[in-house]
Formats: sequence, structure tokens, C-alpha cells
Amino acid sequence: MQLKKYYTAAALVVMLSSSMLVQAQTSSIQAASSTVIPELAAVIKAPNMAILSSQTAGLIEQVNVQEGDSFKAGDVLLSLDCTLHKASLTKAQAHYNYADKDYKSTKALAALNSASEMQIALSKSEFAKAAADLHSSKYQVEQCTVKAPYDGSVVRSWVHSYENIEAKGELFEIVNNGNLVAEFLAPSNLLTSLVPGKAIELKVNETQKTYSAIIQRIVPHIDSVSQTIKVIGTFEQSQPDLWSGMSGWAVIP
Repeated sequence: MQLKKYYTAAALVVMLSSSMLVQAQTSSIQAASSTVIPELAAVIKAPNMAILSSQTAGLIEQVNVQEGDSFKAGDVLLSLDCTLHKASLTKAQAHYNYADKDYKSTKALAALNSASEMQIALSKSEFAKAAADLHSSKYQVEQCTVKAPYDGSVVRSWVHSYENIEAKGELFEIVNNGNLVAEFLAPSNLLTSLVPGKAIELKVNETQKTYSAIIQRIVPHIDSVSQTIKVIGTFEQSQPDLWSGMSGWAVIP
């Protein structure tokens, strides 16, 4: 009798354990099916952002923009005193003109068999050197003005009029907020769901707005420590109220 009760109790334990296991598995499946992808911290960046520097040393003659100013591509942002470079250009132009006439004259004499091959080679060499000097002088004069490479705004300025600057010295930090991108780090286990062209949303803290965007590209590298991948998204249309440096959250549907 006691043995029968023992087996009956054991059977109840097994049935109860099985029921609990099924319930646990069901709960696990339900939890997995209701998993929500967390919002991922994102930063807005500008592909066109640069620090402009001077290619030559000199005295600043005029600064045309200050921090916060906007400009168009080709605008002169800064100009240097170019007196010496212009004088060198005038000298190089005179030398080039002489070398050009001498070379043409030598070739004409050669056609009449009145110039040796050595004379022709020497004249040609002098002409080539004069052309190179002229090209170099023109380049130096061009460096007396710093022009904007694209439309944008001045983020930071390190210069003032009448200061002397060295070659390679930093002048302005500029940015173009026209083609912004959003960068964020995503867990590597989401790699299969993150594909170029996938629609996402970006909640920007500073504007308190949500913007439509798409994944443009995924950097093909997984950080071995954090197990994350870098994702770069672009906005579906231009957003004039967004600036480089703003932050927010990337939401992946």
C-alpha cells in the first residue's frame, strides 16, 4: 500500500514538473516573440567638414568671415599680402616670354639648317624651365586667397586681420549641414536585420522631432570587445533644422 502511494506521488511530481516545463517554455517563446529592439544612441555628422589651413606663410590682409557666418563655394574667406609673390610672378612671366621667343627662333633657324641640335636642346630646356617657374609662381599667387571648397558655415576661426601666419597654420573650421548622416552602434546580433535601404526612424534630442531615414551602409567590422557594428544612415530628405553634432536615438522597426 505504501509502495502504491509512493508511485502515485512520484507520478504527480513528474506531471507537475512537465507542466511547469511547458509553461516555462511557452513563457520563453512569448517573451522572445514580444522582444522590442531598443533605441540606439545616434550622432548626426556632416560628411563635408574640414579645417582649412594656409599653404603659404604671410601677413593676413583681410578676413571676410567670422564664426557663424555662411558662405558659398568659391567665396574668398581670407586674403594674404601677396606683394612678393606677385613680383615673382611678373619676373617668371618675363622669363617665360623670352624663353618662348628664343625657342621659336631656334626652331626656325633649325629649319634653315642654321642651328645645331645642341642649341635646339638647350633652348627647349630653358623654355621648359621657364614654363615650370611660371606655373609655380601662379600657384603661389593663388595661395594668397583662401576660397571656400563648398557651401557651408564657419564653425571656428583662429585668425584676425594683420596677423602673420605660418604655412600649414590652421585658419577656419567649416561645415556643410546639407547632407547630414546619422551614425550609431548596433549589437552585432542584429546584423542580419540591418541591411542597406532599410527604413529607420531618428529621434533627435535637440529638435524633439522624429525623422525618416534609411540605412545607407554598414561598416564591415565587428568590435570584438563591445560586439557592436557601426551603422550609417541618411535622411530621406533635406532637414534644414538639423546640425552636425546633434544627438538622438535610432529606432529600427
